[in-house]
Amino acid sequence: MDKNVHIYRSPYPAVQLPNVPYHKFLLDRMAQHDQAKPALVDSVTGRTLAYGALRSGIEAFGAWLLRRGFGKGQTLALISYNLPEYAIVFHVRPSNISPISIVFIIYYLFYFNL
Repeated sequence: MDKNVHIYRSPYPAVQLPNVPYHKFLLDRMAQHDQAKPALVDSVTGRTLAYGALRSGIEAFGAWLLRRGFGKGQTLALISYNLPEYAIVFHVRPSNISPISIVFIIYYLFYFNL
């Protein structure tokens, strides 16, 4: 082992994770919240995305991708500003397609000289 490697341990107990796929865990947890309560808030504009809208958006976007032929083994590239709806596209991936490539808009604009 490299002498420069340090392992830091938390003073808190280890987090117990359920043995279920991430997207199922996430959608099930969202269903337990008040569906009208904000799940995400845009810090610049104050615009919110409620738990119900986030959950239904993930399910609807996943269904939309499947209807258009996206499936396992295909790649989806996401180019987006940092918006609450970004989470909808990002979290649909595990349940429908893989992988998702995230392209940050600033890099995209710089790379293509826009």
